[in-house]
Amino acid sequence: MKLAKNNYEILKDAFSYSVKSWLRSDLAEGSENEAILMHASAAFLLDNIFIKEKAGEAITKLAAEDIGSTFEAKKLSEKAKEIYALLEGDEFAKGRSPLRDYVAWIAEEKEEVLEAFKDKAGRLALVYIDQLVTLMAVEHPEIEKLRIAEIIFLNMVDAFAQCLKVSLKEKYLKLASLPFFQDVSEEFERIRAEIGD
Repeated sequence: MKLAKNNYEILKDAFSYSVKSWLRSDLAEGSENEAILMHASAAFLLDNIFIKEKAGEAITKLAAEDIGSTFEAKKLSEKAKEIYALLEGDEFAKGRSPLRDYVAWIAEEKEEVLEAFKDKAGRLALVYIDQLVTLMAVEHPEIEKLRIAEIIFLNMVDAFAQCLKVSLKEKYLKLASLPFFQDVSEEFERIRAEIGD
């Protein structure tokens, strides 16, 4: 259960950092709780598909603690099913959203981003991050959608890659989507270094 808890915390913290420190914004309590359901669903699916610790109950408890009295386990289950359903087929790739538009745009220069579609690890990252970007874009229409998509994409792909590295160990290096995760993490580090300078 330690891996699931760690993954949940990494994703939750990375999103909070993206919103508060990079976008210098925030989310209303309802949207914050919706994001928590997304983080918990992603952590659950990482466990269910790859880690196999049967950490569903532990992740549900973490989400319940963070949301408080308004938490509904049914909503978490529905969110996980919704995300999982988008991992198969090409419905997600064909759809339109701020993140999907951003991915299509950067794919013109960096084809590595399309490697995300080659396995469930990459697809899970994209579907989960797409939901976070849409949540933020709906709540903050005053912030340019491309900026929201870029900041959350870079931060969250890097965070997702951290989760996969720790959880999968040497199997991480065998993922078909590895070029995607490596390329985005390198780009993220380059931008962070530029800001630091």
